[in-house]
Amino acid sequence: MKTKEKILKTAVEIFNEHSVSEISVNQIAGKMGISPGNLRYHYKTKEEIIRTIWNTMTSQLDTIWSNPEIHTHEPAIAGLLFNLGNLFYSYRFLYLELPHLLNKDPDLREEYRRRTERIIKLLGVILDSWANAGIMKPLKSQKEKDYLIRNLWLANQLWMYYWDTVHARVTGENIKEGTMQILFVYKPYLNEKSADEIEFHLNQLCDQ
Repeated sequence: MKTKEKILKTAVEIFNEHSVSEISVNQIAGKMGISPGNLRYHYKTKEEIIRTIWNTMTSQLDTIWSNPEIHTHEPAIAGLLFNLGNLFYSYRFLYLELPHLLNKDPDLREEYRRRTERIIKLLGVILDSWANAGIMKPLKSQKEKDYLIRNLWLANQLWMYYWDTVHARVTGENIKEGTMQILFVYKPYLNEKSADEIEFHLNQLCDQ
């Protein structure tokens, strides 16, 4: 593994374990056994490291979202929820400390805003696909669709924060609860057969 990649890997590990505000660039370098100057040759600031981690994560998210089967197949929908939950947990510091990180870095804030707009549009396309495939019941209005999409986005962004604040600390064991939380936002709008099938496959994935 190249030094630049190892810096990111080490930063994710240490940020997930501690608060970002508690960790300095020098501490990341110390964890790796390299000099601060060596680390700063690759990344000049902590904000640059975090922004690069964010871009790495969103690239992985885009791969998950790009699976065409999530538009029409219940097992793939279960896989979508499962894969998103696991990836969010792998980069959990980004979600647990999101307001602080966005306020600290205007560039990251703008990237986050643009991505949110894109994902909200994508969710609208997916809901239309599910309705056309008979997976989802027809929504009554555009307003209902807009609120459902926002609820889905909020649940995805905040489920780890809930577990970390209400139950002291989010752990890998909470991933199943988080993915089920998302499913149960969708569930009232799904046809019963599809809802049961998605829940069945999601339980299988979470329990394997």
